[in-house]
Amino acid sequence: MATLRVAKAELARQMTVAAETVNVEPAFARDNTGALIVAIDRPWGIDEYRITDAGYKRISTYARDRTPAEVLAASLGQTPVPPRP
Repeated sequence: MATLRVAKAELARQMTVAAETVNVEPAFARDNTGALIVAIDRPWGIDEYRITDAGYKRISTYARDRTPAEVLAASLGQTPVPPRP
C-alpha cells in the first residue's frame, strides 16, 4: 500500500510540473556561428537545442530555477533574439 501511495504522489507531482510548463514561452538566440538556439521549459528542466540547416541537437539541460530567456541570456557566445510583441 505504501508503494502505491508513493507512486500516486509522484504522479501527481509530475502532472503539476507538466501543467506549469505548458504556458512558458520558449526563448531564442543565435550563437556565434549563426545557428539558432532555442530553450524550452520541460518538466525535467530547461532543454537547450542548437538548430542548423543540417538538423537539431539538444546541447544542454538546465535546472528549472530560471526561465528559458534567463538561461539564454547567461550563455556565452549567444545573442538573445527579442520576443515578438
